Amino acid sequence: MAGRKLMIFYGVLIGIIIYPFVDPFFVNSLPVQLFIILYILIGGICYFNGKILYPFVWLAPFMVLYNVSIYIVDILGVRPAAFVPIIFNCVYLSLSTLFLYCVCFIKISSSSYFSNNFFNVYRVKVVEKALKLLGFLLLCYIPLFLESGYTSKMDTNLNGGLPGLGFVSRLFIFFYISYMIYTVHVNGRFPIKVFVFAILITLSISLFIGERDIFLFVVLCSFLVFYYYFRPSFKKVALIAVICLTLEPILGVTKQITNKEEIGIFQVNLVVGVFKGEFFSSGHNIEVLLANRGQWEHQYGMALLNDVMRAILPPTFFPVQNSTGWFNSHFNGRAYMGYGMGFSYIGEGYLQGGYYGVVIWTIFLALIVHILYGYSQKGLLGLSIYIFMIPTFIYAMRGDLSYILSPLVKQVLVICLLMSFLFERKKWINQFNC
Repeated sequence: MAGRKLMIFYGVLIGIIIYPFVDPFFVNSLPVQLFIILYILIGGICYFNGKILYPFVWLAPFMVLYNVSIYIVDILGVRPAAFVPIIFNCVYLSLSTLFLYCVCFIKISSSSYFSNNFFNVYRVKVVEKALKLLGFLLLCYIPLFLESGYTSKMDTNLNGGLPGLGFVSRLFIFFYISYMIYTVHVNGRFPIKVFVFAILITLSISLFIGERDIFLFVVLCSFLVFYYYFRPSFKKVALIAVICLTLEPILGVTKQITNKEEIGIFQVNLVVGVFKGEFFSSGHNIEVLLANRGQWEHQYGMALLNDVMRAILPPTFFPVQNSTGWFNSHFNGRAYMGYGMGFSYIGEGYLQGGYYGVVIWTIFLALIVHILYGYSQKGLLGLSIYIFMIPTFIYAMRGDLSYILSPLVKQVLVICLLMSFLFERKKWINQFNC
């Protein structure tokens, strides 16, 4: 086994070494470069035994998918892509940095058994009641949205959005994950009723309000919990992955169903929809950034300060512009209409210091994931936080570093304090009365 791993490691290392020499020797080097990127990706996943909760295994595929989709769309003949060699170089550097960091610093967990020092039967009953209440609150947003007269997500954004929907939905997801993990951990069974309950509520939010991210968060987190405890076969994992990928373009057609006269769900080209939908944005935004190279200068790490300040300070009183805000204010001609283009995590690194910035930003990413992965090995609360943050890390591939730091502070920290209060409310109330 050790010999096999060593062989895979050297194979990936060879791919990392030969990539820089491809361009000078091939007239059309892009297919070869893409092949090497995929070779490094697949080889890395094999090296880490395909354990889905290991950082490289779940993060690297999305790091690649979000940035190479622009080239796939070009191959499919949908639209031409520009600056693909630079985009590929950024992906190569980010992927290689992540792989080497994981090899050197992140040990693969060998066991899923650990002490439960946070949850107990009483506390989980509190979580279950809170979950039902939060589900009801989420459903209340549907008539609120329908009565508002908003016709699209852009229209909703222009009018300040639906108050509290973001936090309530994240609270719902975190409580859902905690309940699922505790139930499976203690009883050894997957709670189907609670799963269906969460799916129906979040699917309703997607269909009527257009917030499909909430539904996809629940689907992905449910799969991660199921995989962690039941280890389904590779065929089942591959099938679930394909279903999840095809859900994205389908949800794009069916969202805000009440504002559509016709739903062309059977007219959706699923292949084009996957690559030109959610996963198209990051690579496209790097393309836009490079196309306007004369209009900006490298920021040399200034975004790090802005991202940290944005995570700590309340935006209502201390508005701080992150890289996504900067990008949209400079290059998004429809920002005034409420249309957001997002940005790119790799693009933010490139904005800071070119290829060096990409490497440094990847190290930041790997370091944060490393800390949370280590914490997930110590108890059920840590595992809940880690699984809760995985979709956030994935979504940040089309955003920036603040997309990770802000949820850690304003969602995870606040939710943990709220859970602590719910669990120990009698003790807190008595101390307050004293």
